[in-house]
Amino acid sequence: MGLALILFLWPGLWAMGKTLSGIFAEVWTGERWALWPYAAGIVGYILIERLAFVPLRLYVFGHEMTHALSCVLSGGRVFDFHASTKGGHVRLSKTNSWIALSPYCVPLYTLFILLVFRVLGVWWNLGFYVPVLQALVGASLAFHFSLTVFALKCHQPDLKVLGWLPSMSVILFANGVCLTVLLALLFPGMLGAVGLARAFGVHWKEAVLGAARGSVSLWRSARGA
Repeated sequence: MGLALILFLWPGLWAMGKTLSGIFAEVWTGERWALWPYAAGIVGYILIERLAFVPLRLYVFGHEMTHALSCVLSGGRVFDFHASTKGGHVRLSKTNSWIALSPYCVPLYTLFILLVFRVLGVWWNLGFYVPVLQALVGASLAFHFSLTVFALKCHQPDLKVLGWLPSMSVILFANGVCLTVLLALLFPGMLGAVGLARAFGVHWKEAVLGAARGSVSLWRSARGA
């Protein structure tokens, strides 16, 4: 299963990278001014982490909560929950690769911020606070990516479910998908879902064909030798 995932996801990683680079180029060309609040949030979080403190308790709580929510959404139950600066754990009725890897793939606090803003927007006009939302989204994404990298540098039993390399492939691919979807939601006037899917499909096809041609060339070279 691990090898099959790698063979399936690696062309997808290439396609995701190409798609994201195209998205950033399009946004930068068309709505560059709209990126500044997100950039301010990213820089603000980095300064907090480097100059003040690393919000480990907040990260550990979100990490374990994502395990718990993934289990509940998969039809399981949560029996115990603990989170602190020294680490955390959850005791669940079931586990699988989705439950194990979801904290590294899903920016929980970003989704929470967007949900709260959406719900509050039903009752109040929050147009004036959109730049605040954008800065919070940028900060929460920086928080997710920075502390996910930090966590992956430590010994993580979660990665044993699939193995290190397949797990890392899933994590990279899933984060790329989340980032792509968020950009499509945050810049709806420029990025259509159909166009994104088409661009991703084209890049994936290019990656698969390139890998196939490279494999055939290597095989022929080996036979010739």
